[in-house]
Amino acid sequence: MVNESLVEGLKTAIVKGESLNQAMMSFYNSGYDKAEVEEAARFLQSLQTKQPTTSKKITLKTSALSAKQNISNYPQKPKTPRKMSIILIIISLIILSAGLISIFIFNQKIINFFDGLF
Repeated sequence: MVNESLVEGLKTAIVKGESLNQAMMSFYNSGYDKAEVEEAARFLQSLQTKQPTTSKKITLKTSALSAKQNISNYPQKPKTPRKMSIILIIISLIILSAGLISIFIFNQKIINFFDGLF
């Protein structure tokens, strides 16, 4: 079943002047499933071709709904680093920084320790 809110959102975006492709990318980048967005776009295009000319007809840009436009050829959602990866990187940097600072602070004690071993 077609997600009605996606269809309405695509209609609204097109009426405001965005191309269908731009509207689809907005929804995809907002976290909607790619298949659902494509299905809504196909449904919207089929409505446009079946709908008779009436005063209630939504005026859509002809360039946005041209038959040449390929719905599924929009770029993949850019992969963003996960929160856990960022947290681990930050913790690692803190630990390494603390180690480096402690080497500068306790350098004489570290040298004396290693001298006593050999």
